[in-house]
Amino acid sequence: MLLNFSDLYGHDSIIRSISVNRGNPGYDDSIGLEIDWYDTGLGKVTFYEVLKATFDLNFGMIVCESILSAECTEDDEGLELLKHRKKNFSIIKDLKCSIITTNSTGNQIKIYEKGFHL
Repeated sequence: MLLNFSDLYGHDSIIRSISVNRGNPGYDDSIGLEIDWYDTGLGKVTFYEVLKATFDLNFGMIVCESILSAECTEDDEGLELLKHRKKNFSIIKDLKCSIITTNSTGNQIKIYEKGFHL
């Protein structure tokens, strides 16, 4: 059974770092999040076959960036636009949007990707 990002218990878990890997552009585009999980401790989630990402984050605040909610959806306006622009490319098959909303600032991270692993 495939794990859906929405199935992970992320509420109140703390995002420690975000890394973007473009070492082999177009072939191995990934985004890693180091997360101090509320229930299991420190770990890393790596999203692979990333086509697009948006980071709406605030800096300069003296507060840990914790997760309010994390969901995976195929019903996102940005995802629909991306699929429309790349409709002739096979890469859009199985593309989804993982959305992380933060507690501290109410901001969002959106990652348009094919999957993830822990």
